Amino acid sequence: MQSTVCRGGTAACGAENGTWRLASRNASNPQKELSSMNKKNVLRLAASLLVVASISAHAATISPAGVPFSATGTMVLRAGLAAPTCTVSMSGLVTADGSQAVVNSVSISGDGRCGGSRVKNLPWTIQPTSSSSAFISGVAIDVGLSRCGPSTVSAQWNNSTNTLSATGQPMGGNCTMQVLTLSPNPAFTFSDKFAGE
Repeated sequence: MQSTVCRGGTAACGAENGTWRLASRNASNPQKELSSMNKKNVLRLAASLLVVASISAHAATISPAGVPFSATGTMVLRAGLAAPTCTVSMSGLVTADGSQAVVNSVSISGDGRCGGSRVKNLPWTIQPTSSSSAFISGVAIDVGLSRCGPSTVSAQWNNSTNTLSATGQPMGGNCTMQVLTLSPNPAFTFSDKFAGE
């Protein structure tokens, strides 16, 4: 007894004299069907390349470039049930091309668990993604028995107030960066940059 398996996009299928026969909607014109498929594939590829080109063509820079910096602010890192408000200070160097700021030193102080927080995984990096946003990569802090990170924190940047801020960012290890605000010195300016500039 012969059996048939029909797949999507077919009008009929079966077997005759041991030879499988597959009838598609466009069986009368296979070249037309192939041409239609090729056009769809080309359009999909073109759309994908456009997205990739758009992302790779766009970047941002920090100025002044090639200078040491310090930054201070506030951090509320929830680790388990605790979420103390701490003072955070950091220092580092903006790369010569302004593509990122490398954080080499971080200290956390304040009441409760703040003083017992242990900074891990240095250096961290602050990489601008536009004139109003950045990623802080490599962030890792131990709070008591909680291991928070390493994680990438998505932050907002404000040129007018010289403030980098993040809220509600998951850190792994049952941790959440509820609030982070930093003000660098000297003041940073984030600038959009496109390929060819």
